Amino acid sequence: MRKFAFFILFLTFCQLLFAQQAGETVIGDFVIMGKTLVRYTGKEQNTLIIPANLGITEIGPGVFGRSNLRNVRIPEGVTTIGTDAFANSRLEAIQLPSSLRVIGSRAFYGCKSLASIVLPASVTRIGEGAFCYSGLAQIALPAQLRVIEPFTFYECTKLTDISLPDNVYEIGHSAFYKSGLTRIRFNEGLTTIGASAFSQCTELVGVFLPASLTSVGELAFAGCGKLQNIRISTHTAIGHDAFQGTRGRPTYY
Repeated sequence: MRKFAFFILFLTFCQLLFAQQAGETVIGDFVIMGKTLVRYTGKEQNTLIIPANLGITEIGPGVFGRSNLRNVRIPEGVTTIGTDAFANSRLEAIQLPSSLRVIGSRAFYGCKSLASIVLPASVTRIGEGAFCYSGLAQIALPAQLRVIEPFTFYECTKLTDISLPDNVYEIGHSAFYKSGLTRIRFNEGLTTIGASAFSQCTELVGVFLPASLTSVGELAFAGCGKLQNIRISTHTAIGHDAFQGTRGRPTYY
């Protein structure tokens, strides 16, 4: 009797575990709610091409987090990659659609094998910590981007060079903290650099900060041991210890 009861409990548990939730649609290995992909039930594989006929517009939160997928192609029509969508996965390459507009917070967090990514021009927002702790070494930021969110490239130690699009007006706190930047091209129109934004970028050697910049946050460039060429406007407010530990003092223009 006990064995039978245990068996019934086990079956009930399995039914609850794998039950289709109300409002969900299952198409092959893909579980969809509305127009959002909420789960992938397929076997682990190296390459995944998400079918266009699913009709999805969003990759939901955490769908491929910690997966062993190496290559992924996302279909046209998808506008959003959700929070933690690929976090801590083994992703090496991803093909993004021209319809994509939003990359959610921590979407590619901890993707150590992701060395490069091509962002479509349609992207207008990259969420907080989107590429934090990733292996990203190369990225071109889309022209429509206006804000570099906090922690976006936090400890991206292989990222050595980046240019800011003309529309960017703010760099959030710790956005490039401890990254591998050796140089960065700032855009005219940038008004704010947040606290610790470039702190501990130990390979950064020079910065020419635009006249449009109104404030540099505290510790913004602290610990940049090789930074000695610093050009900054006299109209820019400089936060506490913004250049602590650098080789040179700012030169004003």
